[in-house]
Amino acid sequence: MILNIFRKFVNYWSPTSFMDKSLLTLGKASFSPGGLKVIQKLQQHGYQAFFVGGCVRDLLVGQTPKDFDIVTDARPRQITGLFSNAIIIGKRFTLVHVRWKDELIEVATFRKHTSTTDASKDPEILKHDNTYGTLQDDLIRRDFTLNALYYDPIAHRLIDECGGLGDIFNKVIRTIGVDEHRFTEDPVRMIRAVRYAAKLNLSLSSGITAAIRKKSLLLAHVPKARLYEEYLKCFNHRYADRVFDLMFSQKLIRHLVPKTVAQPELTKKIRALLKHLSQLDTLKDHIPALITFCFLLPSWLRTSTHQNLANFNECIYSFNSLISIPRQVDLAIKEFLLGIYPSAEEQHRYRLLSKMKLFKHSCQSLLKFAQKS
Repeated sequence: MILNIFRKFVNYWSPTSFMDKSLLTLGKASFSPGGLKVIQKLQQHGYQAFFVGGCVRDLLVGQTPKDFDIVTDARPRQITGLFSNAIIIGKRFTLVHVRWKDELIEVATFRKHTSTTDASKDPEILKHDNTYGTLQDDLIRRDFTLNALYYDPIAHRLIDECGGLGDIFNKVIRTIGVDEHRFTEDPVRMIRAVRYAAKLNLSLSSGITAAIRKKSLLLAHVPKARLYEEYLKCFNHRYADRVFDLMFSQKLIRHLVPKTVAQPELTKKIRALLKHLSQLDTLKDHIPALITFCFLLPSWLRTSTHQNLANFNECIYSFNSLISIPRQVDLAIKEFLLGIYPSAEEQHRYRLLSKMKLFKHSCQSLLKFAQKS
């Protein structure tokens, strides 16, 4: 049955590739129960609704999605009118969060591409993205072909009009539209391209690598808080070491990690620490501090003045010149490395990490690993 679905609805199809690569994994049992309920209710009220992007992509390559995003032609107010447990969030990109039991389902309305279509002109960085459109509009405004996959679990229908499934089969990441223009609209897409390539074991198209060389400096104009979010997404999973390698080779790591920290001669140790961290059993709240600890530790061990508070503060300052490292991360690492505990004022002002003994245990494991390797 599923095989017939793909024959009917997918532009690029190869029976051998699907059987060998286990790509035929789309079915109701694979998706979020809450997401299925949301789509069903939207469709019952006459709206289009699909699972979209990462969840469809990850299932097709045999990975477990972290979340299940939904897209619809219903406007935010229409969505909240159907779900009493829904709220509208965001300004730059308005979304609706629907609470279904213990799940939080993110629902977006179809968007229309508002940037210039003149290939001779470079578009500006998008300040907002709330011009609503149709399914066809939404398809062509997405960043990469592998994220322009829409699945209707009620009708068992996969929509792939940009060749995303073919690109997954060919193990390549391509943008939708002109590479340089898409990276100008949102420079963070360069980081995402690298993260997807490492996570999914794909290669970057020649157009993407060329555009990254030309446009990477635009990342300096992205808000630090947003870059910090990307920093966590890059290194908070089991392929963090591969992401680091590709980020370094594409010269994008300098926009997330200071040159004084990610020095070429320390990359091997940083990579190993990130991989070791991915294998540790740690609390979710500790992950941001532990990722930063992995980057700081090699240069820290290398210096003869590693007990120097000024040296530590300089490292944190250089990090904050690129991304916004939360104060609780700074305080937690300082407590482990220097034995300096937060002052009463800091304890009152900042939300400190919970269960510090467990955090220090993880740091100790990383420290021992770094000293042995």
